[in-house]
Amino acid sequence: GAGGAPIGIMKTTDDGVIWAVIPLEPGGAQPRVRTIVPTTYDGSPDPGTQQVVLVGTVGSGLYRSVDGGENYAQISGTGVGLPGGTVTDIQVDPNDNSVYYAGVVGDGVFRSDDGGATWSDVNNADLSTSALLGSSTAVMLTAHPGGGTTQLYAMVSYDDDEMGTAEVPQVFTSDDDGASWTELAAVPSGFASKFGSLYAARASDQIIVDPGDEDIVYIAKGYGGSPMMYRYDPSGGGSWDQIEDVLSVLNSRPHVDHRDLQFVNSGGNDVLINANDGGLYFLVNPQSPLLGWIGMQGRGSTGLGVTEYTNATWDSQFNVVFGGSQDNGTSVQTGAGNRVWESFRGADGGDVQAADAGGGDSFRYSSTQNFGLTRHRFDSATNETGSVNLVPMGGLVGYDNFFVPQYELNSVNPSRLV
Repeated sequence: GAGGAPIGIMKTTDDGVIWAVIPLEPGGAQPRVRTIVPTTYDGSPDPGTQQVVLVGTVGSGLYRSVDGGENYAQISGTGVGLPGGTVTDIQVDPNDNSVYYAGVVGDGVFRSDDGGATWSDVNNADLSTSALLGSSTAVMLTAHPGGGTTQLYAMVSYDDDEMGTAEVPQVFTSDDDGASWTELAAVPSGFASKFGSLYAARASDQIIVDPGDEDIVYIAKGYGGSPMMYRYDPSGGGSWDQIEDVLSVLNSRPHVDHRDLQFVNSGGNDVLINANDGGLYFLVNPQSPLLGWIGMQGRGSTGLGVTEYTNATWDSQFNVVFGGSQDNGTSVQTGAGNRVWESFRGADGGDVQAADAGGGDSFRYSSTQNFGLTRHRFDSATNETGSVNLVPMGGLVGYDNFFVPQYELNSVNPSRLV
C-alpha cells in the first residue's frame, strides 16, 4: 500500500519512451497485479495478430486480453473452470504456446489448452494428497521443454508459524501435462519463512528449472536470510544443495528477499540471475560454479543504481550526504562530492538526521524498521567512533512501532528529539 493504489497495466510500444496506462477494470477500482504474461498465442481467425495477454492478480484472479493488452476481461470465477482468488504465477508450456498453467493460492494448479480461455484443475496424485493446497500462500511454476516432453514443476509455499515442524515449501513435478505429480525430496527446514503470510499479496518463494537439465531446479526464499537458495540434486533419492554462504560459491551470497529467478546464456555459459531487494545478482554455471555470486549494482559507471532511499540529509561537518534506504541500510558519501557511497548500518534504513557533536565530530541519527533508532558519532566522512541505541529494550510505553518511523531533531536544541 505504501506505493500507492493500483492503476492497472502499463504498456509501451517504443522501447519505454512513452507508457500508456490500461485499466483492468475500466471505471472501477483496480486489483493489484501479481504477474503478467504477454503470450505468442493468437486464437482468432481474424486477420492480423490478436495477441493474448494473461494477468494474474491478488484476490481477483486472472484477466485475459485478446487484443495485445488493450482491453481485459476477468476470467476467474466466470464459469470457465478457474476459481477466483489470487493467481501467483502463470507458466506457458514450452512445447505448445496454446497451453498455460496457473498457480492459484488455496486451490493449486490449473491448465488451459486454448490460450487461457477455459481451464481445468490438474491437482492430481501427490499434488492433491501430499500438499496442503488449502493452506498455501503461493503456488509458483516453472517448465522445461524436455526434448519435446514438457517437465513441469510446481512449488507450494506456506506461512511458517514457528511452532512444531517447520512449514517449508513442497516441490512437485509432472511430465504428463499435470495428469500425475511426484513430490521431490523434502526442502530443508531452514528454508521455512515466518513471512509466508506476505506471499500471496506481495512476493514469494521463487523456482526455476535449469535450462541444461530438466531434472534440476533452483529455489529462492521469498523473505528471510540464509539458508535461502538451493539447487536440487536428482541423484539417488534426491536432495537439496545450498548455493549461498557455502564454500562451493566462495562463501558468497546474493541479497535477501528474493523476487525473481531467470536464466540467460552468456559466452556459452548458463547464468542464473537473482532479482532481490538489493538489486540483481548472478551466478555463472550454477550446476558447478567456479566463481561466487556477483552483484550487478554499484559497479562503476556501468553498474545498476537501484537503491530506493526513503530519507536523506546533509552532514555539514564533513559536507556529505547520507541516507536510509529500503532493505539496504544507511549509507554515506565517502567524501565531499564523491559518487561512491559506503554503508554504515544494515537492515531497512529509514529517517536520518545530523547534528554537530562538538570537537569537530558529527552526530548521525539512523533508524531501521520497527523503530531501531541509533545515534552514531563520526570524526570523518566515513569513520564511526561510537554509537548509542536510543530506544529502551522494552520499547516506548504507549508507542506503536512503524516500519519506517518518523522523528525530528529540535533545531534550537539538537539534544532533543521527537
